[in-house]
Amino acid sequence: MTTPRSGLQARDVMTSEPVCIEADATLRQLAGLLEFHEIGGVPVVGASGTVVGVASLTDVMRRLLAGTDERSPGLLFEVLGEQQDDEAAGDFASGEVPRVEEFMTEDPLTVTEQTPVEEIAALLREHHVHRVIVVDGVGIPVGIVSSLDLLGLIAPVEAVHRRGAAGGG
Repeated sequence: MTTPRSGLQARDVMTSEPVCIEADATLRQLAGLLEFHEIGGVPVVGASGTVVGVASLTDVMRRLLAGTDERSPGLLFEVLGEQQDDEAAGDFASGEVPRVEEFMTEDPLTVTEQTPVEEIAALLREHHVHRVIVVDGVGIPVGIVSSLDLLGLIAPVEAVHRRGAAGGG
């Protein structure tokens, strides 16, 4: 089935210049970044700036609820809730502050700027994820396409606002 929006590519719908985090950042830094930017996930980059993973609220919650061999779930919640610096928060079971690399999903889905939006939608659905990272030819993140970006093609925000203002919703 052809839609009126067929022919669109990742570059047409992506959020450019994505917020990224380094793999050795702390869990608290990740939580602060997600909260500050009001987003649900970020590409994780290595020292060279290439994508090595993706860290999302879902990844963090899964790990917090499961705990690890070295840490109970409660201890990780305490680290996020304490009003102290990361060095002071590191004083629990393993003696180290939890790092993003412990929580991230490795080998995230990536696409190029030329990837058709229909293909991106199929990838999101097939892999049960909410975002793909758009990378350049060497793996540097240049954008993100989320499920909300694709939903916006079907129901643009302006149309939803017009409908609500007219009493239709």
